[in-house]
Amino acid sequence: YFKHILTKEEVSDITPYRERFAYVGAFSATIKDLKKSWEVFEFEPNQIIHYRRLENVGVTRADLQAFCDAVCDYAEDGSYFSVQSLKKTGFNSDLFDELGFSDWFYGSLLSTDDRFSWSQMFGNYVLYKGHERITTQTFEKTLIEAYGSIDVYDLMTEMTETYGCRNLSRSDLISKVKGTDVYYDEYLDRLYANEGLYSRELDEMEG
Repeated sequence: YFKHILTKEEVSDITPYRERFAYVGAFSATIKDLKKSWEVFEFEPNQIIHYRRLENVGVTRADLQAFCDAVCDYAEDGSYFSVQSLKKTGFNSDLFDELGFSDWFYGSLLSTDDRFSWSQMFGNYVLYKGHERITTQTFEKTLIEAYGSIDVYDLMTEMTETYGCRNLSRSDLISKVKGTDVYYDEYLDRLYANEGLYSRELDEMEG
């Protein structure tokens, strides 16, 4: 039944079904299986398109696989990325022009590839090349560690302009890294990879 209602139309808004069957495990499992087998694709949140619609415009499963392979070759092992960050660093694909979907579609497609770990956060797909349990906390912590220290608003800008994250909350970003090695200085409104780095930077400033 669930497979029928999710595949009967070429393009569907599944919001009513998600609301109605939110606590039905079989419904979520069916969506997951259909996405994994590339029968349907989510091109916007809760908006799905059937593979036959893509096939009608000349896009094959081989094209989709080639896209995933190209991203895998391009992304560094153990790195976080999004479709927006790929584009920012020079990655391109004919599939972008052929389909013209938003980044949500391509992120959703990549999330079905076992070579990547992923999470939906801040209205976006954030991916990781490798097998890790990724969360908002691990993503944010990795960005802070890459800089050593960073102003909270600069971090928000990085996440927005590079990775395509939306609706960021300054207080939420600070609270997410509590309980980790990250140190937050409320006077400077700055995040440090660890307290030792904060102390060294403070000593240098005083010097």
